[in-house]
Amino acid sequence: MIEYIIVLSEESEFTDELEEFAIEDGTTVLQSASSSELIGALGQVPPSVILLDFACCSGDIVPLLRTVSRQYYDSRVYVFNAPSNGKFNESTRKHLTGTYETGSKPEIIYGKIKENESLLDMLREQDIFGHSPALLQAARTISQVSKSDVTVLIGGESGTGKELYARAIHNLSSRAGRPFIPVNCGAIAEGILESELFGHEKGAYTGAASRRQGFFEQANGGTIFLDEIGEIKPEVQVRLLRVLEQRAFMRVGGTEQISVDVRVIAASNRDLRSMTHDGEFREDLFYRLSVVSLIAAPLRERAVDIMPILKYFIAQRSSSNIRIEPGAVEMLLRYSWPGNIRELRNFVDATLATETGGVITSDDVSEYIDRQSRTSRQLPVASGHTRETIDSQLIYQALLKLAQEVAGLKDIILEQVDAVKHANNIGGVHHTGLDPSMDLGSAGDSSTNGDTTIAEMERRMIVSALNRVGGNRRKAAEMLGIGQRTLYRKLKQYGIK
Repeated sequence: MIEYIIVLSEESEFTDELEEFAIEDGTTVLQSASSSELIGALGQVPPSVILLDFACCSGDIVPLLRTVSRQYYDSRVYVFNAPSNGKFNESTRKHLTGTYETGSKPEIIYGKIKENESLLDMLREQDIFGHSPALLQAARTISQVSKSDVTVLIGGESGTGKELYARAIHNLSSRAGRPFIPVNCGAIAEGILESELFGHEKGAYTGAASRRQGFFEQANGGTIFLDEIGEIKPEVQVRLLRVLEQRAFMRVGGTEQISVDVRVIAASNRDLRSMTHDGEFREDLFYRLSVVSLIAAPLRERAVDIMPILKYFIAQRSSSNIRIEPGAVEMLLRYSWPGNIRELRNFVDATLATETGGVITSDDVSEYIDRQSRTSRQLPVASGHTRETIDSQLIYQALLKLAQEVAGLKDIILEQVDAVKHANNIGGVHHTGLDPSMDLGSAGDSSTNGDTTIAEMERRMIVSALNRVGGNRRKAAEMLGIGQRTLYRKLKQYGIK
């Protein structure tokens, strides 16, 4: 059930009509006339659905989405009166659970939001959290395929939660309550994979002292999940294809056909289609497995899901109320999470194991990222590149990381400048990641001409932050939403003592 819908719009007629449909479901609809009023309302109610009228907030939508994703990250954002000409850039669209073009009626919009929220609730019941467009698309597919026994192929990088998707399909199907057997094909030695999947008869090979059921027999009546299926060898691919076609097989060393009623869900972090072109994977097996394809998107492409997932992991592992500093949230959202959800879970485990103050700080996040960076550099990897090439790549990665941090700082400064201008123009309050009362024109320099450079604004912002926290560099970095190392480089660059 949707408890609250907060509408940012100047059209009271739209809100009134929307409320007529929502009130029947016990949903409270609130209207805000400005971004600041909307942020104030979010602070007074539980995580809510936010419905933005693009016609009246197009200029504020980026800083507004930034604030929601960092402070009210359990709220879902929808936009109506959206342009049909693709005016949204991709980074903005990734923050929106749904968009509705100009002319969409309140009744239609409410019905679609209600459907989306129901799908996301379905995923939460399966321990899958978030509300990004990519996750919502996966939810639609999961809901549809769970109603049949169709074979599903799940693609995606390692750690993106492919097994969670497979379990959700099983749990939501008519096979729920029957066996769900996950098999990591890449973790089983090549010589015994066939026996593990199909079982063996006594004496089938040296050491086979008795008959043994394989995973397919164990999954009879339920679902078998074949993870990393791209790792299986051609001879096993042939047997697997026959099982999919005939729903029967023979144990290793056996002569009797064994019939099974098993749903097959497969997954791979490799591009199976490309593997078929290279002759590494049977094309007929690929088409049998990919009747329906489902993609588990990487975490870097759905940053709005990071904080809801992290909050769930914390609740799982700690009974105390863990607070996350604003600077830490900023760094968590900017990190690319190459290990995806698995790495995010590892971060929570590692941080809570050493955390004693009930707070996850930007220092905790910075230390974790630095540790991961050092580990990545030290791991021996057979890459096929020369040492000179690898060294060049490492230097490039370091420069890229520095550029991202500097760009992030500039983004924050520009947003703060826009917020101050906006407040001066309309007399309102605009919330950003920084304290709105921070003075951009002070910091020991009286120069306020219109030609102030980004570098000068950056210097003033840093000095102002240091003044406000009594020179405490850690607190200043948190206030600015950057890492301490970035702050130290900037202090040296601008000669700030």
